[in-house]
Amino acid sequence: MRQGEKLLDTALTFGGIAAWIWDFNADRIRWTGNMQAVFERNSSEIDTYLKFRSLVHPNDKPGIEEKIATSLASGADFDVRFRILLPRGHYRWINGVGAVVRDENGLISHLAGVDAFAGFTES
Repeated sequence: MRQGEKLLDTALTFGGIAAWIWDFNADRIRWTGNMQAVFERNSSEIDTYLKFRSLVHPNDKPGIEEKIATSLASGADFDVRFRILLPRGHYRWINGVGAVVRDENGLISHLAGVDAFAGFTES
């Protein structure tokens, strides 16, 4: 890992922030930072959007779907607040922000963003 990447990863970890990049064509999510502390799961448990979506509170799924669809259609950044199911059966509120990533031809190839604790967990 290069020095700059190490510094960023350390800052994310100590800040309680998980960074991600989602290749939606291949449905693969790569995580860095404090992903395990935020979601209380290993990255392999949330390495596809389908796995991620399965952990989102049912009432929050439509909002996430709408934000992603709008971002992909318009190229705009997005922010979303949602609950994620933790292994012990509780839900944790998460604040997420994301942005489109374009390839060399200007086409949207990925979404990238960060997720962080929203401050509390509910049963």
